[in-house]
Amino acid sequence: MASALAIAEIAGERKEVRPARELLAVGDFAESHVTELASELATLEFAAGRDRNARDLFRRSLIDPTENTVAQAEWADSRGLRLDTPSFDVEAANEARFRAHVRASKWQEASMEAATWQADQPFSLQAALFTSFAASIAEDWRTALHGAQVGLVAHPHDPLLLNNAAFAATHSGDIALALHYVSAARASTNAHAKLVLAATGGLIAFRTGDAVLGRHLYESAVNGLVKEGVDVAATAAAIHWATEELLAGSAGAARAVERAQELFSVNPTRENQTLMSRLVVRMSELNGTSWLN
Repeated sequence: MASALAIAEIAGERKEVRPARELLAVGDFAESHVTELASELATLEFAAGRDRNARDLFRRSLIDPTENTVAQAEWADSRGLRLDTPSFDVEAANEARFRAHVRASKWQEASMEAATWQADQPFSLQAALFTSFAASIAEDWRTALHGAQVGLVAHPHDPLLLNNAAFAATHSGDIALALHYVSAARASTNAHAKLVLAATGGLIAFRTGDAVLGRHLYESAVNGLVKEGVDVAATAAAIHWATEELLAGSAGAARAVERAQELFSVNPTRENQTLMSRLVVRMSELNGTSWLN
């Protein structure tokens, strides 16, 4: 339908517009399924001089945007449509582009977009969390640590930011700094944050040679997150746990890999797909491909 609208626009025809508008009005679809259609309709309405309709449609296209719908909205905004509303302020535009990159599993691009957002709004907690998160998935530990540290200037007690800083510091080889952030986060009473911090504690334990403690902390974190219903985070923690068992050459690696695969089978989010792909590569490198069966 969206491609038909684009052709109709070139041909100067509008016969596709009415059914498209009706589809948006009455269709019970996820926003991610209609964002391109809303963007195409918005562009047609803008070209026809119906600015109010165009604004409404562009706003809808930005609820769960793609990179293309963000670019189209920015194009209309630059040509006088004035999308200077909460739906299209600087933060919303940055977040939209960030989410578009995440949807495409372009983690380096997502972290760069979030870092740009953070540079524009250094006091934004969301920008700091997104920067440190995406950069960690991209294994850009320098950006991940910097993003968390910038965020901690304005939010020094946020437990998830402290966790992200500790996670990145550990992967950067600075265990002392990681322990500093974990210690600072222990004052938090947030149950979810405590479980996430336990997983990061497991990482630190493995990296300092204590596989027994690392295994205990990871397993308690994974089980706790599953019990909380935070299955996506539990899956990520399980994959990290399996990775550390493999790197340590531990006898517990097979069980950890099995747990990670079990959780991943029902939580194959984009970030977990990336993490699992890396785990599979590491298993292959360590001649552990039989564990995939």
